[in-house]
Amino acid sequence: NCFTAIPTGISEKASDALIQLYPNPAKNFFEIKLVNSDQHIKNIILYNSMGERVMDRKVMDEKSIRIDTSPLLSGIYYYSVKLKNGLLKSGKIVISGN
Repeated sequence: NCFTAIPTGISEKASDALIQLYPNPAKNFFEIKLVNSDQHIKNIILYNSMGERVMDRKVMDEKSIRIDTSPLLSGIYYYSVKLKNGLLKSGKIVISGN
């Protein structure tokens, strides 16, 4: 059995959306900012290094949001940002000094 994968493409606007996260590593806070897109952030999920969800924040159509890291332990975290159009962006952030 053989199959061929045929990419159907991604809309240009969706692929151009860029997430900026800074500072990284973060001490007291970090900011997530959506640039180069007409989309808005719908929600942000943060997972610890063991894959446990430690934060799930719904956002009211913002282009940027500041996250307080004081309740989080120092370590590596993974974030997932869902945009209003359903597109997901994800990455890694280091929290230090908490």
